[in-house]
Amino acid sequence: MSSEARDELVGRIIDHEDIDHEECARLVGELVTVEQLRGVVAEYNWDCGYEVPAAVVAHPACDRGLALLLFWEFDDGHLFLDESSSDRPAADDPAGRRYARTLFGRLRDGRYPSGSTVYDTGCFGEHLHPAGSGKARIRELRTRRKLEEFPEAFLRPELG
Repeated sequence: MSSEARDELVGRIIDHEDIDHEECARLVGELVTVEQLRGVVAEYNWDCGYEVPAAVVAHPACDRGLALLLFWEFDDGHLFLDESSSDRPAADDPAGRRYARTLFGRLRDGRYPSGSTVYDTGCFGEHLHPAGSGKARIRELRTRRKLEEFPEAFLRPELG
């Protein structure tokens, strides 16, 4: 399949005119590069459900930077995993649970490869700023606070 045809697929997935969400998710499987996955994620209407995001995070080309972006932009992800939560608006969506479990599990277990997607979590990376500078101290403080809530694997930036 040519790159032009694959880019057409990205457009079909995003527009999803005349195709259902399951077919869009199947089309994600035909994509080849993380750049195409990023294109889908950047333009996808999350109100359309989690079938497509679930396919993205399970795709072999999904890299750690894209997974981190999805994790940190996914505000209520914990609701899908916390069975005791009383505030579970979309948590009964099987595709949403699959999305969250795949994303969280693979990030936690280090199963996303480093790739071309850069994502700065704002944690760790003190070396990016002069020692003792305000920015370095802020990163260090943010890291300490976030480590109380999240495993390190969710906090390490992917800086390329």
